[in-house]
Amino acid sequence: MTKNRLSSQAISDLVLGERKGEADYDELQVQFARDIKKLEHQHAYAIEDLVGFRKGKSAARKLLIDDGHEDWFPNEADDFRGIYVWYHDGKPFYAGISRGVLGRLKQHVNGKSHFSASMAYKIARTLYNEYDGGREDFDPDCEKIGHVQNWLLQQEIAMLPISDPDQLALFEIYCSIKMGTVLNTFETH
Repeated sequence: MTKNRLSSQAISDLVLGERKGEADYDELQVQFARDIKKLEHQHAYAIEDLVGFRKGKSAARKLLIDDGHEDWFPNEADDFRGIYVWYHDGKPFYAGISRGVLGRLKQHVNGKSHFSASMAYKIARTLYNEYDGGREDFDPDCEKIGHVQNWLLQQEIAMLPISDPDQLALFEIYCSIKMGTVLNTFETH
């Protein structure tokens, strides 16, 4: 970095500048009330049909395109940025966001670490509440997490592409609160 980019004036210019982002908060409130309906249970897919055994993003993409969602994949993309809501017996239990929704769903049901399979880890850790050690020692053979992942494969998922990162972050919290998703927490780490 050049010396002048680190000057007090450069720092002042940066922090006093305009915030970047497409989202207007007042307009988003109206849009969120409309968009949450697109995530209702009647729009959900069986997760196993999307990213089950031996199915990758291309199979999920084909299923979604065949179902009329070709606009979710601009420029022949194989994935999309957006939100997803998990359902069990018609009740939403988790809302998540990702730069690559289909890839993230595959991680949830196939990941082999507490980082990639974070929701399965969270469920397993909650159910095995006698454990009080660190994440890395919780389930070294992924047996408990694998059991949860098998359960997750039997659930359903609704999705919606959202390209604007500000809108996506806000919508996750909005959906979580409005839908009462029990696994979402927004505690800092």
